[in-house]
Amino acid sequence: MKVRAYYFEADEKLVESLKKSSDMDRIDQLEMIQDLHKVKYYSMGEWWDALHFVLTGVSASMPIEYSALSEAVVGKRLFDEDENAAFIAYTLPEEVEKIFAALDWLKVKEVMSTFSLADLQQQHIYPEQWEVDKEDTYKQEIATAFKTLRKFYEVMVQNKKGVVIGIY
Repeated sequence: MKVRAYYFEADEKLVESLKKSSDMDRIDQLEMIQDLHKVKYYSMGEWWDALHFVLTGVSASMPIEYSALSEAVVGKRLFDEDENAAFIAYTLPEEVEKIFAALDWLKVKEVMSTFSLADLQQQHIYPEQWEVDKEDTYKQEIATAFKTLRKFYEVMVQNKKGVVIGIY
C-alpha cells in the first residue's frame, strides 16, 4: 500500500476536533472531509518524501524543527507523538504565512537544481523504487508537487487558514 500525503484547509474548529479524536478517528474524519469536499485539500500522492529531501536535504522522517520548508511538507506539530500513530500534523494560520513566504521565495528551477536520483536512492527516500529511465518523469512530478503545494499555501494565507497534513 502506498503512503500518500494529504493537505487540508483547517480552521480552529477542525484542529480542536482532531485533537480530541483517537488516531483512527482522525483518519476517518480526514477521509470524510475529503470525500465530501468540505474544505480545500491537496493530495500530493507519494512525492512528499522526495520533495522534503529536495527542499531540505533530509528525509521527511527527520523533520527539521524551525524550518519553514520542512514544515511545508510535514507540518509544525503532531496530533499524537506515539511512533505507532498515523502521521497527522497541523500548522496554525499565523504560521502558514511564514511557510508560504519560504516556498514563494524559491523558484522551481532552483529547487530542482538539487535533484539527484542517485541521492534519492542512496538515502532510501520514499517510495524507494526509483527507476533510472524515469528520472525526467520524477523531476516533473516533484516540480509539480512543489508548485501545487506552494499554490495551496498561498490560498491558505489568503483565506487565513491553517493546514492539517496527513501522511498515511
